[in-house]
Amino acid sequence: MSIRLRLALCYGALFAVILLLVTLLSYTIHTRGAYDDLDRTLLVSIDHAAAEATIRDGGPHLVQGRNGLELALRLFSADGVLKESTLGTEALPSVNPHAVLYAPAGPAYDVVTQLIPPILASPATPDPGGAFGLLVVAGQRWRVYVLPLHTAGTPSGYIEAVTPLGRLDHRPGSRPFRGLGHRGPCITSC
Repeated sequence: MSIRLRLALCYGALFAVILLLVTLLSYTIHTRGAYDDLDRTLLVSIDHAAAEATIRDGGPHLVQGRNGLELALRLFSADGVLKESTLGTEALPSVNPHAVLYAPAGPAYDVVTQLIPPILASPATPDPGGAFGLLVVAGQRWRVYVLPLHTAGTPSGYIEAVTPLGRLDHRPGSRPFRGLGHRGPCITSC
């Protein structure tokens, strides 16, 4: 085998490895960013809703209104009974907030994305006492975030934010490693 052929094969193999690494890195940066942005949206929305719910007279209540996001808010009593929900959330299955808090789910993205640490931004971290969960209903994954509410230092209930992951899960090239699953428990069948 001539030296030219050996050099061509070596450089071709090196370029293929570099191309694979750059593709994997760009995939993980893009995927992690999209799911982390959605988690940050849940955190901000639930913090805002919790602040509004606790300042009302007569106990916590949700402020009704349309926010333009695919986001459902639900208010639970201290024992986990649904008290209020925003408009259009009747079709969503009920989730026990205790189950989310005691067995929080990991990130919503696949295992391959979890292998590479965050590069551009830190992942969304829940408030102390709050937890993320995953809910799967009829093939549709939902991201759930539950935050306990306290009135005068005692637990007065829970507020839950739920948003679908369908737009992120089903966009082209979004989850090529879908079969590898995710780490962490799931509220219903994952």
